[in-house]
Amino acid sequence: MTTMMRACLWLALMGLSAAQAAAAEPCWTRAYSAEHLAGHPGQQVTTMQLQLEPPAPDGVAFGMLTIGLRPGAAPAISYEATIICEAQRGDQRNCGVACDGGQFTLTHRSSDGSVLLSNTLGGLSFLECGALDTAESYWLRSDPEHQLFRLHAC
Repeated sequence: MTTMMRACLWLALMGLSAAQAAAAEPCWTRAYSAEHLAGHPGQQVTTMQLQLEPPAPDGVAFGMLTIGLRPGAAPAISYEATIICEAQRGDQRNCGVACDGGQFTLTHRSSDGSVLLSNTLGGLSFLECGALDTAESYWLRSDPEHQLFRLHAC
């Protein structure tokens, strides 16, 4: 069952309206300006979007993390990965990329609704579960240019 199908099923079971559903599906995004990227020549990520489905009763939420890359940084210019996030504790939520693709932390900032994605645990793999073609994958290192990403509400 795809992530979107699970979300639709969950919304139908909960009887949520479209407006309630939109409010229940957190989304954060960022498109880095040419000026920002010029100041960070080692940063390969040009765009990032994180979307979570409404959490299950235990607080666990599934979602998608999508990144766009500078031309030439990898075989493709965009990659996405299914993510699983634990229940939020305080202002933090621990998340992992499906199929042992790495872990990251989301810190929610109530002051402006943004989140800080911390990629400090070794990196994140963008490879479909079971895929053997590593030419279709991307490893987002946890080097200084790729450790912290501030994403704003969609």
